[in-house]
Amino acid sequence: MFLVREFVRKYPQAVVLGPVPIGYLVEKLKRLYRAQEISLEQFPPFRVRMQTENAYYYGRDEQRNVQMEDIQMRAVKVPVTDETVHYTQRDFVSWDGETDAIYVFYDEKTGYFYCNSSMLHLELKLAMGISELDAEHKTENYTEYLGLMQRYIEDYMDLGRGKELIALFREETENQCHP
Repeated sequence: MFLVREFVRKYPQAVVLGPVPIGYLVEKLKRLYRAQEISLEQFPPFRVRMQTENAYYYGRDEQRNVQMEDIQMRAVKVPVTDETVHYTQRDFVSWDGETDAIYVFYDEKTGYFYCNSSMLHLELKLAMGISELDAEHKTENYTEYLGLMQRYIEDYMDLGRGKELIALFREETENQCHP
């Protein structure tokens, strides 16, 4: 954790104050990487059901008043290009042998999301941020956030993307993207 504390001291702007909605971050992926909304019918029913149930239980864990019928699972496909190939370099789960796409399942009501690229999943989780209250009082959420940051630095800094973490979704979060 020392590495992250040093990193945060050096780059305090790396801690994103949120929460930044997952729907907003997906829109950012669409602009950055030409991600496209895709029909859930393209996936086996068990995969959609599993993600829907995960969203439901995530919403309950986050103490949101959510019912199973409230879940509106959506998915985007991020094409693998020169700009995104690093997301498939490590900790990437190819679905049905398809290596030309990265998928993000998400539900805006609960804030749940799943990505078949651990690197992108971690970037999105960090970009969602933590509350100012958590950052100010160094709560358990803040410690968990620093742990995610530590993992990102240790696992992905060598792919040449570490510095982008600071700026990835920064400009709009500074422009009050919060609902």
